[in-house]
Amino acid sequence: MFLRLIIPLLIILPYSLCVFSQENPNSNVTISGIYENSISNEKIFLCEIDINGIVLKDSSILNVDNKFNFNFHLVDESFFLIKTSQNEAIKLLIKPGEDIRIHADGSNLIKSYTVEGSAGSELIRQLEVTLYDLTLKVNVLLQKSNAQEITNIYADSVFKLLITSHRLYLEQFIHDNTFSLSAINAIHQRMGQLLFFNMDKDTDFFEQLGRKLLSAHPNNKHCRSFFTSIMSFINEKRRLEILEERTGIGKIAPDIILLDKDSVPHKLSDLSGKLVLLKFWNPNCDRCRSENKELITLYNLYKNQGFEIFAVSIGTFREEWLQVLTEDSTDLWQNVKIPEEGVNIPNMASHFVALYGIEFIPYSFLINKDGKIINKGFSIEELNNILKDFFKEP
Repeated sequence: MFLRLIIPLLIILPYSLCVFSQENPNSNVTISGIYENSISNEKIFLCEIDINGIVLKDSSILNVDNKFNFNFHLVDESFFLIKTSQNEAIKLLIKPGEDIRIHADGSNLIKSYTVEGSAGSELIRQLEVTLYDLTLKVNVLLQKSNAQEITNIYADSVFKLLITSHRLYLEQFIHDNTFSLSAINAIHQRMGQLLFFNMDKDTDFFEQLGRKLLSAHPNNKHCRSFFTSIMSFINEKRRLEILEERTGIGKIAPDIILLDKDSVPHKLSDLSGKLVLLKFWNPNCDRCRSENKELITLYNLYKNQGFEIFAVSIGTFREEWLQVLTEDSTDLWQNVKIPEEGVNIPNMASHFVALYGIEFIPYSFLINKDGKIINKGFSIEELNNILKDFFKEP
């Protein structure tokens, strides 16, 4: 199965800031085109690639001379698609006031089309054609290697050279067009599932581009959305790094002190010298209760060898918690509860939940006799194997 050419679209991201520009009297856009070798009565669609999705703006049926026209009002520079009923598309980057002329051939749309009157659209065309050429070369490699998927040729030296060369091309393109919105299209370009730039590995490159674009186009929705997505990613990455410094493998487990069912305080650190399963759960969570029942067997098997459980209940009322402990016969180990704070029980945002970065339940940590975290985020099946290995006979 060969690769199909995928016309890359912008990553659609939430955009919460509404920016209104003053209307420009020269903001009308005209697009006129010829689409040769098309099907009879071909319908042509004009769509805007908005930050919240693709929006149909207009449609037109080709006349007897295979011509089409669109006229519309545009406030600020944006991305558009000229699509056919066959789902072939030309991407455009349009500024207000542009008079755009397109010539395309349906027999090979991407390779054949030309665009005049729009500098941004010409830059997009260059990106599309270069990606098209790369895709053809990769398809040849797939044929020669008799591979079905692109992942099967990742190790091929020719493939690596092609991908490296294309990335260098994109880097130079972005450098030469740093203040053009086409750079957003370039940095997001992909071939199938293969990304040429990765925000995790290329964070600084994304941030630098985002800042430059925002400085040049402070009110443009695409630039603002692009920059917002980058900063959200960076902030989340920093949050996770800080969390890993606090609760990563090899770190001393932050102490917890909470009350049991008899209102007696218990500290996690009091279990020093034992292998401790720290488990965050919720009595209304079916999976949590199922795991707790399985833990009974493991607890009885290893409790005399120094295994202990410190179960922290979150997000429910005390009466419900007590009822579940009784129903499931899990009042064997140290069960404590984060106290509710009013009728809405907003204790998912409590100090200890945030301290350990709990985002879903059930979630567990395994803490060794020295109080260090040695594993986390494992399933009950994985825990069974971990305990077998830990307590195996010398």
